[in-house]
Amino acid sequence: MANLKFYGKVVEIMQPQTGTSQNGTQWWSQAFIVEELGTNYPSKAYFVLFSKNLTQENVEKVVLGNDITVSFNINLRERTNSVTGERYFNTELRPWKI
Repeated sequence: MANLKFYGKVVEIMQPQTGTSQNGTQWWSQAFIVEELGTNYPSKAYFVLFSKNLTQENVEKVVLGNDITVSFNINLRERTNSVTGERYFNTELRPWKI
């Protein structure tokens, strides 16, 4: 996989989420938004730290206003509408290092 990176300022941090999967495994996540720096038309990216990558080291860097570089993978999940049978895809940007 390509080494994907995004550099910017943390502009929003969502409330942490927790839950239990269908197989009984506990999970937790922390989402945040980073606005790109150094461009005339900055983009924003929505990242979700999920369970194993939600380390103390990563969490300490996700502070409102901090400039950070996020190394991430793209996670694509296929979904099927149970009523119409229509397929669609959900994409998440999953950081592994901040």
